[in-house]
Amino acid sequence: HVSPRRWMMLLDTYAADRNGDEPAKGEQCIAMAASLVNAALETGLPVGMIVWNGEWQTTAPSRGKRQRLELLSILARLPLNAQHGTQELLDASHAEQKSGTTIVLVTPRDVQLGLQDSVRGSFLVISPGNPQTERWFTFPPNVDFAHAMPPEQQSAAQTTKTKV
Repeated sequence: HVSPRRWMMLLDTYAADRNGDEPAKGEQCIAMAASLVNAALETGLPVGMIVWNGEWQTTAPSRGKRQRLELLSILARLPLNAQHGTQELLDASHAEQKSGTTIVLVTPRDVQLGLQDSVRGSFLVISPGNPQTERWFTFPPNVDFAHAMPPEQQSAAQTTKTKV
């Protein structure tokens, strides 16, 4: 009996600059991750996730409606991450990089994998700035990721624009 493949979603929400476009790209990554989680679970694929949620939160790969609810609920409530970058996320994921697991890194940055990360197995990087990714994900033009986060997490500049 061969175990089915599984996905471990690594969601990089790091935004060092709250006043730039990094928070909006992070929100777009959250939307992309939610779409991927939903689609993969629909096909019966076990999906897990590692995200910064005040600490590194790991949800083991599983399948089904309960897993979908758990993962989408986590994504909907993620706090702003201004401290923990992509490399820390990759480091936190090493224990989950097992045989039969495809690592799916969703990041706002253009990340190139080093040899150490790529030899471990299947690794997929999805980034909103990548032309290939833009073909996979389309959002309605009226979706404003800069204002998708809770108001208390928006930068002062964004909040001022909203009130005007």
